[in-house]
Amino acid sequence: MTDRLAGKVALISGAARGQGAAEARLFVDQGAQVVLGDVLPEVHDVAAELNGKRPGSAAAVALDVTSHDAWVGAVETARRQFGRLHILVNNAGITSERYGGLQPIETMTLEAWNALLEVNLTGNFLGIRAAIGLLRDTATPLLATNPRASASIVNISSAQAIRPSPHQANYAASKWGQRGLTKVAASELGPVIRVNSVHPGPIDTPMIHDMLVSSLDVLVSLQADTPLARVGTAEEVADLVLFLASEESSYCTGAEFLVEGGRTAATVLRGER
Repeated sequence: MTDRLAGKVALISGAARGQGAAEARLFVDQGAQVVLGDVLPEVHDVAAELNGKRPGSAAAVALDVTSHDAWVGAVETARRQFGRLHILVNNAGITSERYGGLQPIETMTLEAWNALLEVNLTGNFLGIRAAIGLLRDTATPLLATNPRASASIVNISSAQAIRPSPHQANYAASKWGQRGLTKVAASELGPVIRVNSVHPGPIDTPMIHDMLVSSLDVLVSLQADTPLARVGTAEEVADLVLFLASEESSYCTGAEFLVEGGRTAATVLRGER
Protein backbone atom coordinates (compact mmCIF):
# COMPACT_ATOMS: atom_id res chain seq x y z
CA MET A 1 0.00 0.00 0.00
CA THR A 2 1.38 3.39 -0.96
CA ASP A 3 0.40 7.02 -0.39
CA ARG A 4 -1.07 6.26 3.03
CA LEU A 5 -0.23 9.85 4.04
CA ALA A 6 -0.93 11.58 0.74
CA GLY A 7 -1.52 15.28 1.28
CA LYS A 8 -0.56 15.13 4.96
CA VAL A 9 2.01 17.31 6.75
CA ALA A 10 3.97 15.97 9.73
CA LEU A 11 6.33 17.46 12.30
CA ILE A 12 8.83 14.96 13.76
CA SER A 13 11.23 15.77 16.58
CA GLY A 14 14.55 13.97 16.97
CA ALA A 15 14.60 13.37 13.23
CA ALA A 16 18.35 13.57 12.55
CA ARG A 17 18.94 9.85 13.00
CA GLY A 18 17.53 6.58 14.30
CA GLN A 19 13.79 6.22 14.71
CA GLY A 20 13.01 9.83 13.83
CA ALA A 21 14.89 9.69 10.55
CA ALA A 22 13.28 6.34 9.71
CA GLU A 23 9.83 7.81 10.39
CA ALA A 24 10.57 10.84 8.20
CA ARG A 25 11.76 8.65 5.31
CA LEU A 26 8.72 6.38 5.54
CA PHE A 27 6.31 9.31 5.80
CA VAL A 28 7.75 10.92 2.67
CA ASP A 29 7.63 7.56 0.86
CA GLN A 30 3.93 7.45 1.76
CA GLY A 31 3.16 10.87 0.32
CA ALA A 32 3.61 13.24 3.28
CA GLN A 33 5.53 16.47 3.58
CA VAL A 34 7.64 16.59 6.71
CA VAL A 35 9.22 19.15 9.03
CA LEU A 36 12.23 17.51 10.67
CA GLY A 37 13.43 18.94 13.97
CA ASP A 38 16.56 18.17 15.95
CA VAL A 39 19.43 19.75 17.86
CA LEU A 40 21.86 17.76 15.70
CA PRO A 41 22.94 19.47 12.46
CA GLU A 42 22.61 16.18 10.58
CA VAL A 43 18.88 16.86 10.43
CA HIS A 44 19.60 19.11 7.44
CA ASP A 45 21.30 16.18 5.66
CA VAL A 46 18.22 14.00 6.14
CA ALA A 47 15.98 16.76 4.78
CA ALA A 48 18.27 17.22 1.78
CA GLU A 49 18.14 13.48 1.11
CA LEU A 50 14.35 13.50 1.18
CA ASN A 51 14.12 16.57 -1.05
CA GLY A 52 16.46 14.83 -3.48
CA LYS A 53 13.94 12.02 -3.79
CA ARG A 54 10.83 14.21 -3.69
CA PRO A 55 11.51 17.93 -4.18
CA GLY A 56 9.66 20.09 -1.67
CA SER A 57 8.86 17.20 0.65
CA ALA A 58 10.98 18.19 3.66
CA ALA A 59 12.13 21.13 5.75
CA ALA A 60 14.68 20.99 8.59
CA VAL A 61 14.65 23.14 11.71
CA ALA A 62 16.86 23.42 14.77
CA LEU A 63 14.65 22.10 17.56
CA ASP A 64 15.59 21.92 21.22
CA VAL A 65 12.49 20.21 22.59
CA THR A 66 12.98 21.82 26.01
CA SER A 67 12.45 25.29 24.48
CA HIS A 68 8.97 26.75 24.07
CA ASP A 69 10.27 29.21 21.47
CA ALA A 70 11.92 26.45 19.43
CA TRP A 71 8.66 24.50 19.30
CA VAL A 72 6.70 27.58 18.25
CA GLY A 73 9.24 28.13 15.48
CA ALA A 74 8.98 24.52 14.28
CA VAL A 75 5.18 24.72 14.08
CA GLU A 76 5.45 28.05 12.29
CA THR A 77 7.77 26.41 9.74
CA ALA A 78 5.03 23.87 9.00
CA ARG A 79 2.50 26.66 8.60
CA ARG A 80 4.76 28.85 6.46
CA GLN A 81 6.14 26.15 4.14
CA PHE A 82 3.25 23.72 3.90
CA GLY A 83 0.24 25.68 5.13
CA ARG A 84 -1.08 23.04 7.51
CA LEU A 85 -0.21 20.29 10.02
CA HIS A 86 -1.89 16.91 10.38
CA ILE A 87 0.62 14.91 12.43
CA LEU A 88 3.00 15.51 15.34
CA VAL A 89 5.48 12.81 16.32
CA ASN A 90 7.18 13.48 19.65
CA ASN A 91 10.15 11.25 18.95
CA ALA A 92 13.07 13.10 20.59
CA GLY A 93 14.40 11.54 23.75
CA ILE A 94 17.57 10.76 25.67
CA THR A 95 18.85 7.97 27.91
CA SER A 96 20.86 8.34 31.09
CA GLU A 97 24.19 7.57 29.39
CA ARG A 98 25.33 11.19 29.27
CA TYR A 99 24.51 11.61 32.97
CA GLY A 100 26.50 8.75 34.47
CA GLY A 101 24.61 5.80 33.04
CA LEU A 102 22.49 3.45 35.10
CA GLN A 103 22.32 4.57 38.73
CA PRO A 104 20.37 3.44 41.79
CA ILE A 105 18.06 6.05 43.26
CA GLU A 106 20.34 6.31 46.29
CA THR A 107 23.20 7.79 44.25
CA MET A 108 21.36 9.31 41.28
CA THR A 109 22.05 13.03 40.92
CA LEU A 110 19.31 15.61 40.70
CA GLU A 111 20.88 16.73 37.42
CA ALA A 112 20.42 13.26 35.94
CA TRP A 113 16.83 13.11 37.18
CA ASN A 114 15.83 16.55 35.94
CA ALA A 115 17.57 16.25 32.57
CA LEU A 116 15.67 13.15 31.45
CA LEU A 117 12.30 14.47 32.60
CA GLU A 118 12.96 17.80 30.89
CA VAL A 119 13.72 16.25 27.49
CA ASN A 120 11.55 13.14 27.50
CA LEU A 121 8.45 14.45 29.28
CA THR A 122 8.43 18.25 29.30
CA GLY A 123 9.59 18.16 25.68
CA ASN A 124 6.44 16.22 24.78
CA PHE A 125 4.24 18.65 26.70
CA LEU A 126 5.76 21.66 24.96
CA GLY A 127 5.40 20.04 21.55
CA ILE A 128 1.76 19.15 22.08
CA ARG A 129 0.93 22.58 23.43
CA ALA A 130 2.64 24.37 20.54
CA ALA A 131 1.06 22.20 17.84
CA ILE A 132 -2.56 22.07 19.05
CA GLY A 133 -3.68 25.23 17.28
CA LEU A 134 -2.43 24.34 13.80
CA LEU A 135 -3.45 20.69 14.14
CA ARG A 136 -6.97 21.78 15.10
CA ASP A 137 -7.17 24.39 12.33
CA THR A 138 -6.10 21.75 9.81
CA ALA A 139 -8.35 18.89 10.91
CA THR A 140 -11.58 20.65 11.91
CA PRO A 141 -12.81 21.40 8.38
CA LEU A 142 -11.78 17.92 7.21
CA LEU A 143 -13.88 16.24 9.91
CA ALA A 144 -16.98 17.95 8.57
CA THR A 145 -16.99 15.54 5.63
CA ASN A 146 -14.82 12.65 6.88
CA PRO A 147 -15.12 11.42 10.50
CA ARG A 148 -11.82 9.58 10.10
CA ALA A 149 -9.83 12.70 9.20
CA SER A 150 -8.70 13.69 12.71
CA ALA A 151 -5.21 14.99 13.33
CA SER A 152 -2.79 12.65 15.09
CA ILE A 153 -0.19 13.06 17.83
CA VAL A 154 2.15 10.13 18.46
CA ASN A 155 4.30 10.18 21.59
CA ILE A 156 7.29 7.84 21.49
CA SER A 157 7.55 6.41 24.98
CA SER A 158 9.27 3.12 25.89
CA ALA A 159 8.64 -0.41 27.06
CA GLN A 160 10.27 0.89 30.27
CA ALA A 161 6.92 2.61 30.87
CA ILE A 162 5.30 -0.84 31.04
CA ARG A 163 8.09 -2.94 32.53
CA PRO A 164 10.79 -0.74 34.10
CA SER A 165 14.28 -1.88 35.03
CA PRO A 166 16.28 -1.17 38.18
CA HIS A 167 18.72 1.75 38.08
CA GLN A 168 16.63 3.63 35.51
CA ALA A 169 14.32 5.63 37.77
CA ASN A 170 14.82 8.83 35.77
CA TYR A 171 14.25 7.21 32.38
CA ALA A 172 11.34 5.05 33.53
CA ALA A 173 9.65 7.98 35.29
CA SER A 174 9.92 10.16 32.19
CA LYS A 175 8.43 7.44 30.02
CA TRP A 176 5.65 6.58 32.48
CA GLY A 177 4.86 10.28 32.53
CA GLN A 178 4.38 10.20 28.78
CA ARG A 179 1.68 7.56 29.26
CA GLY A 180 -0.29 9.87 31.55
CA LEU A 181 0.25 12.90 29.35
CA THR A 182 -0.96 10.92 26.33
CA LYS A 183 -4.18 9.85 28.00
CA VAL A 184 -5.03 13.31 29.33
CA ALA A 185 -4.26 14.89 25.95
CA ALA A 186 -6.48 12.31 24.23
CA SER A 187 -9.36 13.13 26.57
CA GLU A 188 -8.96 16.89 26.08
CA LEU A 189 -8.27 17.06 22.34
CA GLY A 190 -10.75 14.61 20.84
CA PRO A 191 -12.52 14.32 18.50
CA VAL A 192 -10.39 16.64 16.37
CA ILE A 193 -6.99 15.34 17.49
CA ARG A 194 -6.12 11.74 18.39
CA VAL A 195 -3.21 11.08 20.79
CA ASN A 196 -1.49 7.72 21.23
CA SER A 197 1.80 6.44 22.62
CA VAL A 198 4.30 3.97 21.16
CA HIS A 199 6.46 1.86 23.44
CA PRO A 200 9.59 0.44 21.79
CA GLY A 201 11.80 -2.11 23.46
CA PRO A 202 15.51 -2.40 22.62
CA ILE A 203 15.90 -0.91 19.13
CA ASP A 204 19.19 -0.90 17.23
CA THR A 205 19.58 2.85 16.76
CA PRO A 206 22.60 5.14 17.26
CA MET A 207 21.43 5.66 20.85
CA ILE A 208 22.37 2.08 21.86
CA HIS A 209 24.18 0.66 18.81
CA ASP A 210 27.70 1.07 20.22
CA MET A 211 26.68 -0.73 23.41
CA LEU A 212 25.21 -3.62 21.44
CA VAL A 213 28.34 -3.93 19.34
CA SER A 214 30.86 -3.57 22.17
CA SER A 215 29.11 -5.72 24.77
CA LEU A 216 28.11 -9.15 23.58
CA ASP A 217 26.80 -9.95 27.06
CA VAL A 218 24.26 -7.11 26.81
CA LEU A 219 23.04 -8.28 23.41
CA VAL A 220 22.77 -11.91 24.50
CA SER A 221 20.89 -10.88 27.63
CA LEU A 222 18.43 -8.76 25.67
CA GLN A 223 17.80 -11.55 23.20
CA ALA A 224 17.34 -14.12 25.96
CA ASP A 225 14.74 -11.94 27.68
CA THR A 226 12.73 -11.30 24.51
CA PRO A 227 10.28 -13.86 23.08
CA LEU A 228 11.22 -12.85 19.52
CA ALA A 229 14.90 -13.32 20.51
CA ARG A 230 16.31 -10.19 18.85
CA VAL A 231 16.46 -6.43 19.09
CA GLY A 232 14.18 -4.39 16.86
CA THR A 233 14.90 -1.95 14.06
CA ALA A 234 14.03 1.70 13.61
CA GLU A 235 12.02 0.75 10.54
CA GLU A 236 9.79 -1.56 12.59
CA VAL A 237 8.98 1.31 14.95
CA ALA A 238 8.35 3.61 11.97
CA ASP A 239 5.82 1.14 10.55
CA LEU A 240 3.77 1.35 13.74
CA VAL A 241 4.03 5.15 13.87
CA LEU A 242 2.82 5.30 10.26
CA PHE A 243 -0.27 3.31 11.21
CA LEU A 244 -1.05 5.70 14.07
CA ALA A 245 -0.45 8.76 11.89
CA SER A 246 -2.76 7.52 9.15
CA GLU A 247 -6.54 7.18 8.96
CA GLU A 248 -6.10 3.42 9.39
CA SER A 249 -6.02 4.07 13.16
CA SER A 250 -8.91 6.55 13.09
CA TYR A 251 -10.71 4.94 16.06
CA CYS A 252 -7.61 4.74 18.26
CA THR A 253 -6.84 7.40 20.86
CA GLY A 254 -5.42 7.41 24.37
CA ALA A 255 -3.94 3.98 23.69
CA GLU A 256 -0.55 2.33 24.17
CA PHE A 257 1.09 0.39 21.34
CA LEU A 258 4.01 -1.93 22.04
CA VAL A 259 6.81 -2.72 19.61
CA GLU A 260 9.19 -4.64 21.85
CA GLY A 261 9.35 -8.25 20.72
CA GLY A 262 7.15 -9.42 23.58
CA ARG A 263 9.47 -8.34 26.41
CA THR A 264 6.61 -7.09 28.59
CA ALA A 265 4.31 -10.05 27.90
CA ALA A 266 5.82 -12.66 30.25
CA THR A 267 9.06 -14.14 31.50
CA VAL A 268 10.86 -16.12 28.81
CA LEU A 269 11.45 -19.80 29.56
CA ARG A 270 15.15 -19.76 28.74
CA GLY A 271 15.54 -23.54 28.63
CA GLU A 272 12.98 -23.81 25.82
CA ARG A 273 14.87 -21.72 23.27
